[in-house]
Amino acid sequence: MPDHDKNIEKFVRKIIEIQHSKFEKKITDGDLESIAEELGLSPGEWRDLLKVYDNHIIRAKGFMQFSNWDDALKELEQALTIKPHNPDALYLAANCSVKLWHEKKDAKYKKEGQKYARTCVNIDPTHRDALQLLSNLKRSVHKSVNKTSIAIAVILVVIVILAFISLFRRPASESDISVISTEESEKSEASEKEEDSQTSRKEENTTEPVIADDESPEVEVEFVKNNKSSGIEFNTQTSVFNKYDASFSYNFRGDFISKSHEISALKIKYDLFDENNKLVISKLKKIIDEHSPVARNNDIIPVDFLVYEKVNHVPNIKRALITVHYIEKQAAPPKYETSKKLDFEWLSSRPPNYNIEVSERFSKYTTSFGNDAYCNIIFEVKNTGNVDINLLKLELQWFDANGKVLQSKDFYVNSTSNPKIKREQIRLKSGTWSIKNGKNNKNLRYKVLISEIN
Repeated sequence: MPDHDKNIEKFVRKIIEIQHSKFEKKITDGDLESIAEELGLSPGEWRDLLKVYDNHIIRAKGFMQFSNWDDALKELEQALTIKPHNPDALYLAANCSVKLWHEKKDAKYKKEGQKYARTCVNIDPTHRDALQLLSNLKRSVHKSVNKTSIAIAVILVVIVILAFISLFRRPASESDISVISTEESEKSEASEKEEDSQTSRKEENTTEPVIADDESPEVEVEFVKNNKSSGIEFNTQTSVFNKYDASFSYNFRGDFISKSHEISALKIKYDLFDENNKLVISKLKKIIDEHSPVARNNDIIPVDFLVYEKVNHVPNIKRALITVHYIEKQAAPPKYETSKKLDFEWLSSRPPNYNIEVSERFSKYTTSFGNDAYCNIIFEVKNTGNVDINLLKLELQWFDANGKVLQSKDFYVNSTSNPKIKREQIRLKSGTWSIKNGKNNKNLRYKVLISEIN
């Protein structure tokens, strides 16, 4: 196992030890960074680990928007192995657990939700959402107990009344008494089952939800046309607002297409407005920076962002305004050289209606003072199937001249938090990969494998 992976494994184990020993004591990000440094993680590895945490949170929130509580909870559990004392992550895990309790009627999820929420308020006693969740769960228990008590009382009253009436009925034979007793017993059992059933149904219907509004209304999106946005086509895939008890989220997915220029830098501003056209939030987001490949004319430039805000008064987001805030562009050449089409393999059988083409737009190998080599590649991945692609994961394997595998790395071309790759669209993916002991291998080559697609 490489030292990088060993250090991360040590860090995760240390955090798990802390969880079991002092889980109620708050540990700051500074404490976590110090632990990482003591265990041999470099500043760059620590930043990579924080990025992994952020990606888990982003995916979890994305799954929550589509009521996919199972996958959201899995992502949050992974995030909490890195930052176990983050109150917001703990609350989101509690929220998902309670949702699964309502959905699957399994009491273990309710206990998990209470555990996550209780830990959250122990760390942050002012966390309003977690406090409200615990209060809602407590009220639901009281309602259940009260309704059960009432049902039992009603049944007892009915039995007493029936017994009283039977005193004034005609004398019955032993066989009559047996029949009457059996019938009344069956009726009583049936009545009790019906009462319990009704109590259960009423409890389900009256339990207060954690999320105030499960509907996800589409929000109108307006793209501002000005000198900076000249020649850019804008498309919206999803624009969804979610309203919670004391917070809200807004998720946008779409894309830009430059029709006449190459774009080397792009920053947008997005403004969200309520039903009274009052500005609620305004933020900037980099879409293309110095680490991104230059977008050629007709390239698809994916755009996605997620806003999650805790507020005292939850607004109703009705309109989003997207503006090109900064752009660096130049006229595109008449034509480009054709990208090299690559062969690839499916790690498992190709699912029906899914297919892609993979091409190499650019590649460059460099070496450093050590024995490693570095490979910078820009891939073009075209959706040639019959359906849109939500998620696409590739694996790269590097070989030496003798066919020995030197390095294997997997990466996402697209994830569920990104805009879908539509049919016939091409998605760019760039990266720099290190190849261990690759410096002395003059004939390095790589192979592409498709590990996951849906």
